[in-house]
Amino acid sequence: MGDVESIDSDDVLAEACARVGSDPNPAFVKDSELRYVAVNSAYAGLWDCEPASLIGQQSHQHFDSIEQNDRDEKERRSLVFGKDQVALFAHPLKGGRYRVRIHRKRQSSGKIFIVGHFEPIAGVRFETGQESKVKPDAVHPVTPKTVAPTSDSHTSEVAMRGDYRLLQAAIEAAAQPIAVFDANGRIVAESLPHKIATGPWRETQLPDGGKMRWAAMDQSAERPDRSEPQRGGSDITMLNRFNEIFDRLEVGIVLYDPDDVLLYVNPAMDAITAPHYRLEVGQPLRSVLEITCNIKAEEDADARKAWIEKRLSEHREFGKATVERLKNGRWIRIINKELNDGCTLGLRIDVTDLKQREGDLESKVAENELFRAILDEMPVSSFVKDEQYRYTYVNRAHGELTGISSAEMIGRDDFAIFGEHGQALRDADVEVMNGQGVIERDADITNARGEPLKLIDRKVGFTDPTGRRYLLGTTLDVSDMKRREEEVFEARRLAEINRSDLESAIDAMHMGVVVVDRDHNVELVNDAFFRIWKIKADDAYLGAPFRRLIDINRHNGIYQVAEDKFEDYVTNRLEEIRGGYVEPREFARADGRTMIYSVRALSEGKRMISYFDVTELKQREQDLVLARAEVERASELLSGAAGAMAQGLLVTSQDTIQFTNDAFFEMLDVPKDLAAPGCSMERYFDFCHARGDYGPDEVAREARAKITASHRNGIAHSLERQAGGRWLKIDAKPSSNNTMIITYSDITEAKQREAELKELLGKAEIADRAKSEFLANMSHEIRTPMNGVLGMAELLSRTELDTRQRTFTDIIVKSGNALLTIINDILDFSKIDAGQLVLDEAPFDMREAVEDVAALISSRAAERDIELIVRIDPELPARVIGDMGRVRQIITNLAGNAI
Repeated sequence: MGDVESIDSDDVLAEACARVGSDPNPAFVKDSELRYVAVNSAYAGLWDCEPASLIGQQSHQHFDSIEQNDRDEKERRSLVFGKDQVALFAHPLKGGRYRVRIHRKRQSSGKIFIVGHFEPIAGVRFETGQESKVKPDAVHPVTPKTVAPTSDSHTSEVAMRGDYRLLQAAIEAAAQPIAVFDANGRIVAESLPHKIATGPWRETQLPDGGKMRWAAMDQSAERPDRSEPQRGGSDITMLNRFNEIFDRLEVGIVLYDPDDVLLYVNPAMDAITAPHYRLEVGQPLRSVLEITCNIKAEEDADARKAWIEKRLSEHREFGKATVERLKNGRWIRIINKELNDGCTLGLRIDVTDLKQREGDLESKVAENELFRAILDEMPVSSFVKDEQYRYTYVNRAHGELTGISSAEMIGRDDFAIFGEHGQALRDADVEVMNGQGVIERDADITNARGEPLKLIDRKVGFTDPTGRRYLLGTTLDVSDMKRREEEVFEARRLAEINRSDLESAIDAMHMGVVVVDRDHNVELVNDAFFRIWKIKADDAYLGAPFRRLIDINRHNGIYQVAEDKFEDYVTNRLEEIRGGYVEPREFARADGRTMIYSVRALSEGKRMISYFDVTELKQREQDLVLARAEVERASELLSGAAGAMAQGLLVTSQDTIQFTNDAFFEMLDVPKDLAAPGCSMERYFDFCHARGDYGPDEVAREARAKITASHRNGIAHSLERQAGGRWLKIDAKPSSNNTMIITYSDITEAKQREAELKELLGKAEIADRAKSEFLANMSHEIRTPMNGVLGMAELLSRTELDTRQRTFTDIIVKSGNALLTIINDILDFSKIDAGQLVLDEAPFDMREAVEDVAALISSRAAERDIELIVRIDPELPARVIGDMGRVRQIITNLAGNAI
């Protein structure tokens, strides 16, 4: 049977109870609380009670003996761990010893219970080392049923497992009167108390006519003198105690004699090897290894032999610990110790649970490594935090996302890693740790590479087997997703705008457009269609068959199609539309308008039908033909006129000569093959440069570079240069299509007249300068006597004069002042012309100068009934630098002219 026996039936408990009832030995069934569910009569007889009185009770509620401790412990172990257990039980009153085999079972409903079967340990078996338990100071009667073998097979088992010498020594060392007789009545073995005891005796028959006799009660006969050595009794008591200890140990114990013959096996060792085999006392070591070897001879005889030989050699390696797996799948740890008499004491420790835990641990470690490897390989960033919100694990994707290695992350929290951005992360962590379930949050952080990231954190809390809280989180980088969402949104917005613009553009087109679906139903009609076909615009046409528009045009008399052929015409038109492609073709309507009709295929089976009214274009084509004829005639006239021009003409386009007239070759003396249409301007420039038309070397290079750049960049320019004894004026103006028109004018006579004019101008300037100097000198000469006349007139006016004389004097003063003013003005003009006028710059008060002028002309203003107001800007500086007299003169002239 395995660790836990599970039967998919609700009758498993009833079956267990039936087996307990049919067991002649004590047996019981207990539930998961170790309460009796069923006991048989033999079990109730151990306690001198009825079976019904035990149901629902626990052992300690009914029995308080310490003998229950081992069995209770094994029952709990079997119930918890599901392992089969073997317990030793000695009745505290009746002296019976039992081996209790305990199994755990499970019902289909999941409820568990245990079943215990008692196996009596009968007779004096070396494996227990004693009879039923007897106190040293009293010998309780034991029924033959308890001591005697229960069957011939059991007697055989005892005889086979015994050893003659050991049994003889055990009987001789017994503390009770006991003896064994053979079939002839000869004493085979006898204890010391038996030699002095007188009975009464009790006997048990042994195989082959032998019998065992022992005293039924304490004898009143004299015991040996206490002063004599009582070594045998104390030794057997100690031996019994050791046997009891070995029997109760949960560690397997084996004992081999110096010849490696098995002398002793304790119950724990039997439990370890069950149910596949059982070690029998008296077997040599090789026989034991033959039984325990897992390698079958028919499968690999050599390997089996090698295994046995190796174990034989290791048997005497005392103190060395080895681990072996038994046939039943259990693992034992083997340690052998040498005793003083040459025997070998072997410890066989069941390490199955340890190996299982080791295997489980290795599996868990491998599983953890697998999970860690899976997490590391996952493209989603994952991490684990402890109760202090410190990172305890991050996978590779997390490091790639944040730009921070796992070594830098482990043991640190979000504040230490992300700074102020860590607060939002911590708030979500606190909610998770407080049992808020799964939480999903958006987070914005900047990674170690300085890249801003938009993240979605999904976090959940969990508790490990030790009770510590942890946080598991996954982080999804949605930066690209957000960016794509924005791009999709922008694309959708632009698409809507483009769609709106396209619809507006279609409506603004002069070409009529109709879009129909695969069933020839109208989806779109622009305004130009209604205008071209002279139909009133109406949204009711949307969704209507295209045939409806054809019928309307038919009733309007647009088509030049006979009535009997109209249906064929419509069928052909619809077939053309269904075909999805019609080359633009021209047709005339009945009203004289000319149309161009075409069909193009669109997506999802749609078709676009377009109509373009080219009536005006046809008319313009005719006009264009006439205009082209006129242009050709004008071109001929222009060519003739250019040939008759006195100016040279050169037309270029993209550094290539397009046209030259005869005057150009005559003026520049250039070979005609050098400047013929199609020739390069660079050749023409090279010729002029080599001839020296651009001046000396350095000047020529600069002039040519400037002219070349102007031509290539289409920059207008004008220059004069001498070529072949002539002076030419060159005017270049850009035109359309990268065309440059250059005219060459002969200005030789103009240059000569210009030289003559310069000469005359020089003479005139000399004469004018002489005149100005003369006037300046004369002004000084005239002003001196004039000042004398004015001075004397003023003195005369201050004398006593009659009225007539004062009038004459005033006339002299006024006339003199007027004449002096004229002389001063002439002097100023002369100075200006001669370039001798000098301003007297000095600081002065502008306000005072203006106010003086205002006071001077205020009387004239009053005479004309004019109000004179002086307003001065407060921000005007108090002192300025200039010629105060000239400033006053200017203000006086301006104000005087105004008055």
